[in-house]
Amino acid sequence: MLTPDTFHQILQESEILSDLFFHQVLQESEIVLGWMGLGFQPGFENSQNLF
Repeated sequence: MLTPDTFHQILQESEILSDLFFHQVLQESEIVLGWMGLGFQPGFENSQNLF
């Protein structure tokens, strides 16, 4: 049976995990947006030279 202390600990750990996950996603989307802002789209760098 879960004691309030155990429940609180689980809650804290899941908060830490979700913070880390959110931070990771944020970093990756910033990188992608940065590339797009520079006019580079990963995998399509040379597409404008084809025409």
